[in-house]
Amino acid sequence: MNKILVVLLGSCWSLIALANPLALDDVPEPLQPWTEWALWGTTEQACPLVQTGVSNAERLCAWPSYLQVTASATQAHFSQEWQLYRSEWIPLPGHSQSTHHHWPQQVQVNQINALVVEREGLPWIRLDAGRHQVTGVFFWDRVPEFLRVPSHTGLVTLSVMGQEMALPELDRQGRLWLNRNERARETTDEDRLTLRVYRRLSDQVPLQSVNRLVLEVAGRHREVVLAPVLLADQIPMQLNSPLPARLEPTGELRLQVRPGTWEVEVAARSPHEVTTLHSVALNRDPANHTQGIWATEELWSFEAQPMLRVVEISGVTAVDPQQTQLPDTWRSLPTYRVLPGETMTLSIKQRGLADTTANQLNLYRQYWLDFDGKGYSIQDHITGQMNRHWRLNLLNSQNNQDAAYAMQLGRVSVAGQDQFITRLTENQPMGVEIRQTQVDVTADSRLYGDIQILPVVGWQHEAETESFQQFQQVGASLHLPPGWSLLHLHGADQVTQTWLQNWTLLYQFFQSRIIILFK
Repeated sequence: MNKILVVLLGSCWSLIALANPLALDDVPEPLQPWTEWALWGTTEQACPLVQTGVSNAERLCAWPSYLQVTASATQAHFSQEWQLYRSEWIPLPGHSQSTHHHWPQQVQVNQINALVVEREGLPWIRLDAGRHQVTGVFFWDRVPEFLRVPSHTGLVTLSVMGQEMALPELDRQGRLWLNRNERARETTDEDRLTLRVYRRLSDQVPLQSVNRLVLEVAGRHREVVLAPVLLADQIPMQLNSPLPARLEPTGELRLQVRPGTWEVEVAARSPHEVTTLHSVALNRDPANHTQGIWATEELWSFEAQPMLRVVEISGVTAVDPQQTQLPDTWRSLPTYRVLPGETMTLSIKQRGLADTTANQLNLYRQYWLDFDGKGYSIQDHITGQMNRHWRLNLLNSQNNQDAAYAMQLGRVSVAGQDQFITRLTENQPMGVEIRQTQVDVTADSRLYGDIQILPVVGWQHEAETESFQQFQQVGASLHLPPGWSLLHLHGADQVTQTWLQNWTLLYQFFQSRIIILFK
């Protein structure tokens, strides 16, 4: 009894170890009121995933916006917006080191005074879940050489003595340099952003897409909002970006950009079968105050899956992928130019593989005649390629009273592995299931009845009909026991070693002479 209990407990722990966390949206409706209670102490489950996975280390619960710093000869003001999904400690600019001591003063959160706590020489404040605007002031006798900011700060806008620093210098140690690089105050190129959109559509179940955005940025460090990057009704699965990025619930992509060329990739899937795909339309409702940035055209690569379905594409213009800037691995796929608001239509022509390719099989059969001449032992070797039906039945493997012979299937191996011999219904012949395209079948059987009739094939591919499996090539060998000889064989294209074939013209001459002598 104790052993049984141990086994049961071990099985339970194994099931617990294999269990995966359930997404909040997948919680059954009767259990939703208990969600908050069940997640007590695990509030990180409400935080967005930085990358695919379910571990806590992959969730980010505090999302900072850009940091604004305005410095003068005697003081500096800073402002930063935070989005929190649970209560967190938030780092502030500044530090309390003996040299270059700069501690934030008059810190407010949403215009309410906040308590600043020192942790390991750095200023921190505690914020609840939600969106918060954090502001503060630094006081000094003269503008310092640098100001320490949190190391994970994304974008910084800096103004020193009334002049905006077009390219603020923030090094890896988290030091924001205020007056070391005077040339950074010089006028730079105007803000420009060029966007190219490439999509790779894979016609799987469900349809999946890889949406690659190539941004060429010039000008200041700034935050930009792109129009909804996913196709209609698609569900995002993964976001890869070298820049701080956030995918909004509306589908818009918020990026903190800086000069350079950047590639952002978003993977998504469709929740149901897709027959139409709509591109991003730029002529949205003017009443909407946010008009996301978007490209004037897109390039879509379509990866067909003919094993699942065959579709015909219409509504968009085909282009030569070799004449585009698509990724190299995409240029082997059909590519289409899609303008804003256009629709790609997928007309389904066929589902699954077409049943037009016949099986390409060869059969070699060996017969061993019994010593008493009442039956044969048969071994079949079937090789080649199977493209449909996926089952081989041996005809007359039942007690068929109408046939001149009866065959009984005894053993079948596929690729050297013995297989179960099955019968789909009581009145149907026995056979085996084939699950590999490349076929290597060895079958042993017994033949009873008229030994003068040798079945050449005897294999059936459709249980509901009496149709025979067609073979590309058939060969056979007949092994006779001592005392037996083969007089003649009819019905084969080529026969060797029969008694009549061995009867030459010389034998006929001697036969005629003997008949004349005894006449």
